[in-house]
Amino acid sequence: MPTPKLNRLALRFMQKIQDPITLDGAVPEKFTAGTVIRTVGEIEQYLHSAAMKFMEQSWNAAKPPDSMPSSLSHKRAFLNLFPELFKFREITVVYAAGVSSVDLTASFFFDVFDILDSRKTGGIVIEVWDQDKLADAMTGSNPFYLGSVAAPGMILQHPKLFVFPNSIADPAAYSFDLFYIQNVVNPQTGDILRTGGAFDIPFSEHRFETIADIAAGLYNKDDFQEDAGGE
Repeated sequence: MPTPKLNRLALRFMQKIQDPITLDGAVPEKFTAGTVIRTVGEIEQYLHSAAMKFMEQSWNAAKPPDSMPSSLSHKRAFLNLFPELFKFREITVVYAAGVSSVDLTASFFFDVFDILDSRKTGGIVIEVWDQDKLADAMTGSNPFYLGSVAAPGMILQHPKLFVFPNSIADPAAYSFDLFYIQNVVNPQTGDILRTGGAFDIPFSEHRFETIADIAAGLYNKDDFQEDAGGE
């Protein structure tokens, strides 16, 4: 499948390190290797590392000041800057051994970076609860973290997503639209994004200059270390 944004990011990165590449004329949705970086896989790895570093830097930069330590305000601030990373997909939670949960990796939700208050048919909101309250919610020891069918809650503890009350998926599976912040990986495998793959990079194109700069910096660091090691 075409991955036009990833391809354009690759072209910009390779221009910056003076190893220009082109799109493959025989397979237009893919880019070629360079003469310095000699495999497409290496280029993809630099782009992945740069995109993940940019994600981490941006997430940390969006943290509220210490005077306002709110996870919710952090997510809002981040999405205000990166609305393109908001995503929603239907997810199904199952009930087993007294717990309603789903393994995100087994359900092909590898791209979940963090979760947001979500919605079920009928307007029911599934509220995100603090990770620190997982033990309370599991044992039902805290009256503020019990949840109900009309007002459920959920806690992300990678790779598990827990939904409360514990028995909410009993006897049937419980499905709803999970709202989340998307990470820069293949949602089905957790692998890095590949040219001509099934998933394109989620960042908007006006981020590409910064990501390409990061990728060039990573390459130059590797190149310097390689030269220093060869002396």
